[in-house]
Amino acid sequence: DARLSVRYTLEAIEVRGNRRTRSRVVLRYVPFEVGDILDVDDPRVELSRYRLLGTGFFRDVQFSLRKGSRRGQVVLVIDVVERNTVIINDLWMGLSADADTRGNARPLTAYGGLDVAETNLAGTGITLGTAAGIARDQLALRVRFLDPAFLGGRWMASGTLLFNDARDFFGNANVLWD
Repeated sequence: DARLSVRYTLEAIEVRGNRRTRSRVVLRYVPFEVGDILDVDDPRVELSRYRLLGTGFFRDVQFSLRKGSRRGQVVLVIDVVERNTVIINDLWMGLSADADTRGNARPLTAYGGLDVAETNLAGTGITLGTAAGIARDQLALRVRFLDPAFLGGRWMASGTLLFNDARDFFGNANVLWD
C-alpha cells in the first residue's frame, strides 16, 4: 500500500486572528520554518494545533495552506480565535472557631480568599498570578510568575513570592506555653 504524499516548500507562515497574543508566541508551538519541506500528512501539523489549543490562549486553531509565489511553494496560514486568559484558580470562604489566649471560645471568625492569574500577560505567554487570604488578624499574600520560554529560549523560569502573617499552631504572637 504505497501512499503518495503531497509535499510543498514552505514559503512563509502567517498567523491571523491574534489581536493580543504575539505571533512569535504562536510560532513557538509550530515546528516548521520557512524553507522546510512540508508534507500535508505530517502528524506534526495536527500536533501543533493541539499544542496551541493546550496553551489555553485560544478557543479555536485552524491550519490551512495558501498558494505561494511560485509553483510548489505554499504559505502555512494559522487562524486563531483568542479567549479570555484571566482565570480564577480558587475562591474560598468559610467560618472558623477560635479561642483567645486563655482558651475561652470566641465568636466564629469569617475568612476568605481569591487566587487569580493572567496566563498570557500582554500577549507574551507569561503567567502572572496573585492570591490573597484574609481572616481576623491574619493575612496571606502570594505572587507567582511563569515564563515558558525564558529569554526566548527553550528554558522555563518560574518564581513565587509568599507573605504570611497568621496565627498557626506555634503562632507568631500571644503564644501559650508552660
